[in-house]
Amino acid sequence: MNKNNFIKWLEENKNISSYSSKRYISAIDTISSEIERFGLNIINLYNIYNIEIIDNILSNPLFQEKNQKGNRMYSAALNHYKKFLEESNRDGLHKEDDGSDLLGYVDIKGDFKEGPLSKAIRVANEQPHLPYFILLDEMNLARVEYYFSDILSVMESRRWEDGKVVSSTLSPEGRKGRGHTP
Repeated sequence: MNKNNFIKWLEENKNISSYSSKRYISAIDTISSEIERFGLNIINLYNIYNIEIIDNILSNPLFQEKNQKGNRMYSAALNHYKKFLEESNRDGLHKEDDGSDLLGYVDIKGDFKEGPLSKAIRVANEQPHLPYFILLDEMNLARVEYYFSDILSVMESRRWEDGKVVSSTLSPEGRKGRGHTP
């Protein structure tokens, strides 16, 4: 979880006291618990890696109003967290845990943003009469079970139904129904 890593990063890299770290953590916990009030989907900020989500929160008028009342503690906490995410992304600290760069992710508005792999799978599903091959280079260097746990779960759900292979779906929209694996 990012929370413990963020605390460690604050104290080691920013020379921030334990007291200030706790205040920043408390501010981010508060934002996470009130995020729906800002017109955004409920998310735990410690479970995200997309910096655009932080930018969206910082620019939200309701957040800005709350931030003013909180003497800018909330924006200070988010800006520190944003810097932590930037460094984590650059250093690849979370890459083993997150396949969103390939699969896609759900943005702050709750819309699924397709990644290149999910797009290729969608296109293949739309044209089941054509063969599609997806080559994943350098996967021997990654821990596949971390990157592709969602895909492996979908593959394990496959079954024959009316002469077709049917499985769960990858995209949040498709989870309401069934997906077809070509």
